[in-house]
Amino acid sequence: MLSTSGPADYSYRRIFSELQPYRLRLALGTFCLLIAAPAGLIHPLVWMFVVDEVLVGGKLVLLVPALAAMVIVHVVFSILLGALRDRLFEAVGVDFCRDLRNRVYRKLNSQPIGYLNRQRTGDLMSRVIADVDAMQGSMLHGLTNVLQEGAAFLVVLIAICSLNWKIGLATFLPLFVVFLIVRAYTPRVRQIHRASRELLGQLGSKLQDNLAGMLVTKAFAQEQAEEQRFEAQTDRHAAKLREGIKLRATVFPLAHLIGFTTNAIMLGMGAWLVVEGEFTLGGLVALRGYWWQLNGPIKAVAQISDILQRLQAAGQRVYAILDAPVELVDASAARPLTQARAPLHLRNVTFAYEPARPPVLANFSCTIRPGERLALAGASGAGKSTLLYLLARFYDPQGGEILWGEQPLRSIAQGSWRPHLGMVLQDTFLFHESLRANILYGRPQASDAEVVIAARRANAHDFIAALPHGYESVVGERGVKLSGGQRQRIGVARAFLSNPEVLLLDEPTSSVEPESEEIIQQSLLELMEGRTVVLTSHRPSLLARADRVLMLDGTGIVEDGSPQELLTRGGPFAEMYRGWQESLNRGPVR
Repeated sequence: MLSTSGPADYSYRRIFSELQPYRLRLALGTFCLLIAAPAGLIHPLVWMFVVDEVLVGGKLVLLVPALAAMVIVHVVFSILLGALRDRLFEAVGVDFCRDLRNRVYRKLNSQPIGYLNRQRTGDLMSRVIADVDAMQGSMLHGLTNVLQEGAAFLVVLIAICSLNWKIGLATFLPLFVVFLIVRAYTPRVRQIHRASRELLGQLGSKLQDNLAGMLVTKAFAQEQAEEQRFEAQTDRHAAKLREGIKLRATVFPLAHLIGFTTNAIMLGMGAWLVVEGEFTLGGLVALRGYWWQLNGPIKAVAQISDILQRLQAAGQRVYAILDAPVELVDASAARPLTQARAPLHLRNVTFAYEPARPPVLANFSCTIRPGERLALAGASGAGKSTLLYLLARFYDPQGGEILWGEQPLRSIAQGSWRPHLGMVLQDTFLFHESLRANILYGRPQASDAEVVIAARRANAHDFIAALPHGYESVVGERGVKLSGGQRQRIGVARAFLSNPEVLLLDEPTSSVEPESEEIIQQSLLELMEGRTVVLTSHRPSLLARADRVLMLDGTGIVEDGSPQELLTRGGPFAEMYRGWQESLNRGPVR
């Protein structure tokens, strides 16, 4: 499982370095912000001018110019530049989210099947979607708030100190207390946000499992039980969110309360200094206007800390994906496949899915000749499918090596090796797209005519043509709108279109209805012509078409020979073969 507690760098410097590609727009947005911030704070000075010069000084003729200047500065510099700033920052947010999400997906796409099998799909989805969104929101809000409130704070500080340095000094002392409160608050809120993101990932994983397994849930009448399990997880997530709300509801009002004391300090000292003749009435009015501006940065200090902790919690989960090492890599001198029609050699291959468990294969050796049809037989767990996955290089063996001719698979670039393979698995996966798109997955550049030819060779064209939208019919998620036999025929058509040199068949007819099995076998026999084939099957009729059978028992090869030779010997293969035939001859129990 992915961890966020390792040595990876989750610092704010690294997180904000993600904004480097957008620095020109950010710089322009920051420029607009730095101009708009002081422009939006000019009106208290205009109030002071109106009181001291227009009202007290009797210069009524200056009233209209003063008000006009205030409106022009606010509209042109504050509102218009503020709108441009928001547009730039929000556009950066959209592009940042898109680019980071694409990077995370590319990293997941580069990982082998073993890595993905160890993760929870719903949790990965939560990281790619929800956590990246949270990073976008927190980063852009955190950045703009820090800049905007920081600029406002400096402008207000300069303005108040320029009006009267004594009032300025007394006003800003409470901010140090707010800083200490936020410093004590940060570790706890960081812990809450991390736990909340993890619980959200678990919730996504549970939802994905439940939706994928809804057929089983309903078949066993477990709807209420699953609702209770789901609600228990939402309760845990909600409890953690409430914990954060409770903490914020304590810290934010406290910071606001301390900040509010600046109002009394300003008003009290200002009034006293006016009476003493050291301050003007207009200056007191201006102070009142600046207090409202100062109140925002005081509250924002605690809020920005909260936003930044959300950012780091989401960033940890995203970087756990980006920083995970790629577990299946080509050799340093990997090159494209150079030899055609070569034998496959497996030399002393040892493989275990987990280091702590016994190996599925130990010192396994065999050679598959070009154009040979090799069948793998044996009980479940004997390593048949594992051999196919190793040949496809979904995994690398921990010991020994696999070679194509004299070229080790590790030294062949994965992108060069796999186009030479075709696979038809026990349960063909179809994407929620059209039948045409699913067949084209075997060779995306193929023409429509080639798609139809492949479908005909797979005995799929007739049922496709009978559908209301033909090849443009959308199959539903995982091909749910098609029968098992129809899905397998699409898988066979996909393999025909890819025209592979090596064909890997993993129980291709075991999960189809009886009326489809013969049709699919006919297609498979045509597909196997002239290719190197490695297949697993429990169907005697398909095993009988192999040139050679390897009988496996979990310790290695116990028999090796043609189907006819092994039947004649009367060994484990013959015994298993007869058992399969008897079960098929008996048919379903009524």
